[in-house]
Amino acid sequence: EAGAYRGCENIKEVYIDSIEAWCKITFNGWGEETPLHSGATLYIGGVPAVDLVIPDGIKEIGSGQFYNYKYLKSISFPDSVTLVDEMAFFRCTSLREVEFSSNLTTISPFSYVTYDE
Repeated sequence: EAGAYRGCENIKEVYIDSIEAWCKITFNGWGEETPLHSGATLYIGGVPAVDLVIPDGIKEIGSGQFYNYKYLKSISFPDSVTLVDEMAFFRCTSLREVEFSSNLTTISPFSYVTYDE
């Protein structure tokens, strides 16, 4: 439901079975609706998501999908990813490596697929 995580500032850990399941969740707004916006750690299959390899078959990284996820260090997109939407990686301050898909056709101007050197 839209806004389900708004105002949930005390969430410290988020557990989900797979990155596919996470990427299928639609967060409304520009990231403040994801439980990661308050600094929670995302666990995929019980393991902290630090170096992500998005599996083939995922077509897009949605709006705010990893908003403020400060533990993400690297991400690799398969050829199936064609869109990285707005605010997808906003405030991902530890992000150092990004391997782009050869089929990536749209990176939203506000996706923040950038990192500090």
